[in-house]
Amino acid sequence: GGAVLTAEWFVSHAWKYLFLDVVSALSRHFEGSDPVVWFDILSVSQHETNVERPYEWWNSAFLNAVGLMGRVVMVLDSWSDPLTLRRAWCIFEVFACESTCS
Repeated sequence: GGAVLTAEWFVSHAWKYLFLDVVSALSRHFEGSDPVVWFDILSVSQHETNVERPYEWWNSAFLNAVGLMGRVVMVLDSWSDPLTLRRAWCIFEVFACESTCS
């Protein structure tokens, strides 16, 4: 135990979702498997105001990270009008996935 592994899945979700709801959705999606996921809420703060990153950083470092993972799972709160697809950051994540063929 305690090993650090390379993420195989990028988790896209709206930060307004309740944390336990996201974890529950992921548990159901990955039932029966033991994936290594990159859950951004644990590594990148979208609300940290003292760190300014230019668009170029997001367009290179972030896209490269998503591309290296190769797989994406998007958590939706509803099928007909998901909050995830109304959030600018989540739409950027969709762009990152499409751009890197993840």
